[in-house]
Order: sequence, then structure tokens, then C-alpha cells
Amino acid sequence: APLPLAAAERRLRAAADALGAERVPVGVSREGRRLELVRLGAGARRILWYAGPHANEVAGVVTLVTLAERLVRNPALLSGGTGLDVLLCIDPDAYLRNEAWFAPEIDMAAYYRHFHRPPMDEWPDWDFPVAHGSLQRGSRLPETAALRSAIELSRPVAMVSLHNGE
Repeated sequence: APLPLAAAERRLRAAADALGAERVPVGVSREGRRLELVRLGAGARRILWYAGPHANEVAGVVTLVTLAERLVRNPALLSGGTGLDVLLCIDPDAYLRNEAWFAPEIDMAAYYRHFHRPPMDEWPDWDFPVAHGSLQRGSRLPETAALRSAIELSRPVAMVSLHNGE
């Protein structure tokens, strides 16, 4: 079932605290919501996981919370050379606009009535700057800047962008 953002943040924060994780601010959303990177494990090799790249793709947020809670129950999984960096929801403002259709059971009528997905030029993971010959475009979204900061901090060997499988 989809997880409201406030509940997801609370649960991830609790898991992070239980694991002694570092929480690093990496930016803010267009509406001023704090975006932070949760650093699980001390391994030098990092894997960056982020969810919420598109507002209606809510499965990733639940996945990251579930992953963190399972690591609390099995902290030995973080004892190796690889650590996980988690950015819970890269576009929290848009994610919140979809919460009107969240329920334990998805009601397709409610989903379509309250569905929100911003235009493509407002997707943080599609807003990275481009410099290729005559194609030149800068980045303009603060969420993209936050994701870039997370990537620079993490320097991941792998990056996982969690989408839905609709």
C-alpha cells in the first residue's frame, strides 16, 4: 500500500537512528521541504538509492522504508565494504499531491480522480544539465540540485532509481 510521506519519513528516521546512520541535508524542494541523504553502513563503496522520481510512482518510497527497517533487524548486512545511501523521495511536493488516492487498497476511481504527475520538464531526474554540441540546457530545479549533491557526496558505484511497475 502507498505510504504517506510523513509516515515514511518518521519510519526512515527511526530506522536510521536505530542503525546510527548519518543524515545529511542535500537540499530543499521547490516548496521548501528538506531533502536529506541517509547514510547506512560505513562501507567505502556506496550504493545510492532514491525514490519518488515521478510523483505517482509511490512504490519506491515504501521499498526504501522497508529496506531500512529490515536492515535494523539484520544490521550485520551493513558490516561489509558496501554502504547504502538513501534519498527517500526526490520530489516530495509532487508526491504529496498524490496522497489523496492513497488507501490500504488502491481504488482505481480515486487514483484517476486524484492522480498527479507534473510535466516532464519538472521531473528532477530529467532536469540534469546537458552540454552536447549545440544542445545546451542548464538545470533549474532545486530537487535536481539536491540529487546532484547526493551523488557527489555518495560517489556511488551503483545508483538505483526506484520507479513503479505499472
